[in-house]
Amino acid sequence: MSEGFTLLLDEQPLLSFDVAREGQTWSGTGGKAKLQFVPRKTLPEDGLGLFYLTVPADQVKPGQPCRLTVRSNAKGSRRWFGLNPYPFD
Repeated sequence: MSEGFTLLLDEQPLLSFDVAREGQTWSGTGGKAKLQFVPRKTLPEDGLGLFYLTVPADQVKPGQPCRLTVRSNAKGSRRWFGLNPYPFD
């Protein structure tokens, strides 16, 4: 297991998580923010899949954009995490 990643919402830490091979849910401080991973393909060390993010309504402004950022918690780590747009129409 690596030191994982931190998910930030508008530059504020929301929760910490790590890569996973199986489905998992991580919660932020106070349990209000949640990140759920649903794997679609399992690889030897981790998996590919979809993340579903739930944040408290008081942390976003209706009609306003917000910025999600993922930062590694390790220095010099070769592990990576990617976000790809997945538009909902």
